[in-house]
Amino acid sequence: MLELSGNGRIAVDATSAENAPFTIIDASELSGGLSYSASTDVQEVINLADVSNGEPIPQPPLYGSIKLEPIGHDVLDFSGEASTYGLDGDGIDTVYGFDTDDDSLIVNGEAITAQYSLDLGTILNGAETLEEAFKAASEANNGDNYLPFVFGESDDFDLYLYKDLGTDGLDSDDFALHLTNLKGEAGLLGMKDNRDFIPSGDNGFNNPNQFSSFNIVDVDSDIVNGTEYAPDNFVFDTEDLVFDSRNPDAAPSVTIANFEPNYDTLDFSALSEVQSAYPFGDPVRTVVGVTNDDGEYATVFLAGIHKFSLNLEDNFIFAS
Repeated sequence: MLELSGNGRIAVDATSAENAPFTIIDASELSGGLSYSASTDVQEVINLADVSNGEPIPQPPLYGSIKLEPIGHDVLDFSGEASTYGLDGDGIDTVYGFDTDDDSLIVNGEAITAQYSLDLGTILNGAETLEEAFKAASEANNGDNYLPFVFGESDDFDLYLYKDLGTDGLDSDDFALHLTNLKGEAGLLGMKDNRDFIPSGDNGFNNPNQFSSFNIVDVDSDIVNGTEYAPDNFVFDTEDLVFDSRNPDAAPSVTIANFEPNYDTLDFSALSEVQSAYPFGDPVRTVVGVTNDDGEYATVFLAGIHKFSLNLEDNFIFAS
């Protein structure tokens, strides 16, 4: 099993010879977004939502008149022989929690959309087994579009996509994908290419300076929390940072428990002696080193951001 978590965007290419394929990819705790290229070697189950307890991932609140989206937009790429019918259905990949409002499905280079890619005019009824349903789909599908159909009585809404590839009739090379617990306001009718909404800043996030207003958060304790899915400006004053001339890796002056690079800033503008800040390595969080005019150091922990190589330049504010 490959388990992914955190609020940084992660890309996994399971088609690469350097990456051993996993049969289960659990990204239920990954809020930063997943770009996943499916393997052609194994049957995969990809979990994009927390379906273990039946509760969907919380939606962000409204901030002013702007609806702020979660950081992640998942992109799933099935190319070549990834997710085929196989032998009696043993090649069909399963995706839990695909959200048509935010996520994108790519098949052989084509972004699957309700308007241009799906055959929404064909209804299949009467199949008693999944094999019968796929045989009926192969008889109804001419290979131009992807035919969606529902099979089973699961509360998670079991949807299948099928496209007849190669010779006519159901065979092992035909495209077949299982989408269960489908999300999105319009459901399948809302399926579209959402890749343009993926944050595109140098650090993989949106520039937080796009926001005209912030929640002001005074850094007045050792551990500070911001507002989830909303722009916070964490303001430091002279009492908040403890500088040390000897040890740049000293205990942190403050920990920010839910810093979101997509929205938040660290504001050092009240500290005229602070000239720079930089992230450095820690496998499970980002450590921001802050230096002053005397060459002394202070540190700030940004908990939960395990991609410590992020370029956070746009997230720092200094005195002019």
